[in-house]
Amino acid sequence: MPCAPNFSFTRGSTFSANCVYTPDAGGPPDLDGVTIKSRVRDARGYEHTLTTTVTSSTTFVLSYDNTEDWYAGTAFWDILFINSGVAFYSQTVNINVVNNVTPNE
Repeated sequence: MPCAPNFSFTRGSTFSANCVYTPDAGGPPDLDGVTIKSRVRDARGYEHTLTTTVTSSTTFVLSYDNTEDWYAGTAFWDILFINSGVAFYSQTVNINVVNNVTPNE
């Protein structure tokens, strides 16, 4: 599942990614029966588990409501798919988490 390799994101915002599953050769044809997990590891090494919402057999949304606790700097994000006990990953994406100016109060 190709993703943009790098992008910037302002901490304190809601993180939401609309994802389209495109199977690799030999992979499952769709998301039926597939478990999806995803985390962002921030610059200090803390991991933040994203909420997964499957919206169709080939689309899903990953989200995290308030990223105020994400540390600024380079964060890393990937997606784990588990199908019949076999695990496979998306590529790892670098996120440049930048400090917000106006806090989300």
